[in-house]
Amino acid sequence: MKILILDDSHFIQDDLADYILLADRSHHIVRCLHCADVEYQLDYQKKCNEQPYDLFIVDMNAPTIGLTNEQAIESQNGWLTGWIVIRDIILPKCPDAERKIVVFSGWSKILDDYISAHGSDFEQRIYSQLKANSAILHKSAGFSALDRWLK
Repeated sequence: MKILILDDSHFIQDDLADYILLADRSHHIVRCLHCADVEYQLDYQKKCNEQPYDLFIVDMNAPTIGLTNEQAIESQNGWLTGWIVIRDIILPKCPDAERKIVVFSGWSKILDDYISAHGSDFEQRIYSQLKANSAILHKSAGFSALDRWLK
């Protein structure tokens, strides 16, 4: 399984990668610290005709590096950066990724509030899909909450 992780913490990335690889050493993990990393990895995948990602694990709060000024403002000082990456980078570049995205964050309440107050029809649909798939996980649940996604 090819997995892309967006999290701005090296510690979380390392621990999460260790957890995933302990379950199955054959997983290929790509780690991204910010939006520009994600965009680069997706462009590289397409350019080199590499295998598509099987899973995206996205933290909501991340640096806004790689976002436009408008997106950075919309990210509310980085609290919603992960959502903007899903909406504006992952889904446009990987349209089939909708059922392969897991939000793994301590800040999912901020996303819920944003979607309720400002979400476009597209955002409402994607968010509803994530909720229906139980793909919005709070980090306090621990890495084992990701187990069903790693099969």
